[in-house]
Amino acid sequence: MAAPNARPRRIHHEVMHFKNIGLTSDSPCKFGYEKSTLDILEEKDESLKSSDTCIMTGLIYPKSDIYKTGALRVEFELHPTYPMKAPKVYIRTKIYHPNVCENGEICTSLLSPTSTVYQAVIPLYAILEEVSKVIDEPSSDLFQHTEAAAAWLYNREEYIKTATELYQKNFIPR
Repeated sequence: MAAPNARPRRIHHEVMHFKNIGLTSDSPCKFGYEKSTLDILEEKDESLKSSDTCIMTGLIYPKSDIYKTGALRVEFELHPTYPMKAPKVYIRTKIYHPNVCENGEICTSLLSPTSTVYQAVIPLYAILEEVSKVIDEPSSDLFQHTEAAAAWLYNREEYIKTATELYQKNFIPR
């Protein structure tokens, strides 16, 4: 069994990595760090406990034609079971997407509750890369939004129109 402080140390390491990605890094997936539970705790001179949920928010910068003009706010929820179980990831910018539930939760092969792909050694950055990829290229295996999925599969032109319109209303400028 891991030492009691292993989870908070890992989360601290992962958050520090995300803080360093930025827009100018040579990282293939861009992330603009905003804040995390660690920042709030540091202000209070407190530490993350193994039983705490850590929330981290930031901006991802997709590359597809629909999303390339702006950014999407993303939220990582690292529950006390993380890293043994995958975190939950939410797209907090309202979008029309087959893999994003109405509440913003995104489903990918790593994040699916029935995933056999996720392993505790997978870093958060790999999850960020997969989220970014699924935003750009929806996965037909993991549809969450029935209407968007039907449009994606059977009326791509209508899907693109609806997704673009909603995105234009809600995106965060780059």
